[in-house]
Amino acid sequence: ASQGIQNVAELGNNTAFNNEVATAIGNGTANQWLQEGFTPFAAESSATMTNIEVSEAFPLLTLAAMIAPSPDWMIAINSLSLVDTQGDWITSITLDLYPYDAGTDSGVHYTSANNETNPQGVITSLQGVAPFSSEKVGTLTISLQSVLSDPEISGQNLALYPNPSVDGQFTIEGAEPLASAEVYSLLGERVYAMSADAQTQIRLDLSALGTGLYLVKVTSTEGESLVRRVVIQ
Repeated sequence: ASQGIQNVAELGNNTAFNNEVATAIGNGTANQWLQEGFTPFAAESSATMTNIEVSEAFPLLTLAAMIAPSPDWMIAINSLSLVDTQGDWITSITLDLYPYDAGTDSGVHYTSANNETNPQGVITSLQGVAPFSSEKVGTLTISLQSVLSDPEISGQNLALYPNPSVDGQFTIEGAEPLASAEVYSLLGERVYAMSADAQTQIRLDLSALGTGLYLVKVTSTEGESLVRRVVIQ
């Protein structure tokens, strides 16, 4: 567990986690920070977030919430993909949530005194581990409202071919000068990047990557971005 996840699990405090996400946003590996409190704070409570807008370049969702009171127990999802293996947005996702131990406090009861785990352990499932049973402790539901498109960067003035490619070679042609091209796996990992040096045509050599579906993010010199799906056969 990072310091941010430790603070969420032990204290219900999001400050350090927020800072970690902000750093990830700054280096291009995350897109946005999401936060919504559970209400009411009772034996049964819920939290709802609506009108969250995400892009194909950042299709993964990570959430964490403290089980309170507790030593370091939480519910969480890590890098849940909102797109399927074909790169299409999933219409509806429903997941049962089970408790996790953050590995930072060795207390065994809900109200155990602070007992730092040293050395720090790893995050582990508490499903079926006292005081929990094998039953779920929550449910997460995600619903797709609509698929949006920005008309300024809808891709009408950009061509990417051939797609699919049998050898990992792609050509990108734009009506405007291009600044860069980045390629991401469906897990959100950047696997390729190049500068376009304000050219209107560039070639991507992705032959070192394995077969499958990837997301190509093309950015113009004006700062506009477009994400396209490509397939290497």
